Amino acid sequence: AEMNCSQQEYEVFISLENVQLWWCHDYGKPYLYQLHITTLFNQQTKVFPLGIRKIELNTEKDEFGHNFQFILNNTPIHCKGSNMIPM
Repeated sequence: AEMNCSQQEYEVFISLENVQLWWCHDYGKPYLYQLHITTLFNQQTKVFPLGIRKIELNTEKDEFGHNFQFILNNTPIHCKGSNMIPM
């Protein structure tokens, strides 16, 4: 018999120390942790990949107008590729 459970949201705060950060291509290793979540109701466990990183978008004013630069783990990164705006 299958039991019908209602969906609920929970918020959990975790303090982490000395973590290995996730980096994008050419900047470092894209380190992933395994997050194991076990339900209290039926003791089922699911495993999810978890990358820890800090990403910011710098849009400060500059000599051309405004920056549009991503900063990953306090390191400015350069995204490859370009966008062309037709004349």
